[in-house]
Amino acid sequence: MSLHLQAQYVVPAETNKIAHAVFPKGNLCITMANALSDFLSDQDFKDFFGVRG
Repeated sequence: MSLHLQAQYVVPAETNKIAHAVFPKGNLCITMANALSDFLSDQDFKDFFGVRG
């Protein structure tokens, strides 16, 4: 994870693989991330990022 703005955050493939192994039916956090990932970006929250990171 970075404190620098990113165009779109993508969950690393290995993290995704582990999360789905632990929660094969998914969970609330995974469901929300999948549903909202297209609508939220770092640009929306740029005022909350520190200048120095």
